[in-house]
Amino acid sequence: QQVIACHNGGSLYISVNYGQNWKSSPSAPTGAWTCVASSASGQYLVGGMSGTGIYTSGNYGTTWVLTPGSSQLWTSVASDSSGQYLAAGVSDGNVYTSSDFGATFVK
Repeated sequence: QQVIACHNGGSLYISVNYGQNWKSSPSAPTGAWTCVASSASGQYLVGGMSGTGIYTSGNYGTTWVLTPGSSQLWTSVASDSSGQYLAAGVSDGNVYTSSDFGATFVK
């Protein structure tokens, strides 16, 4: 089973064996990652980077896309089992949701 973790000021790390071994996601931007979440299968990943935005991946972390207009201080993110529905919190207390795998978020 795939697991994802973040390191503030570093990379995203992915394990494909329940966390026994880890490798950095080479295509993920390096920066102040604050939160990450995964679909049940690990195919759909989402991560928040402080002041930069929300990044999503639909291919197990092979490539990452920045969600336009998402440059806030993200503090938490959660995904449903499919990866289609996301909720993310920002430092000002607002919560944003997405129903399209993170392509867009609304307050």
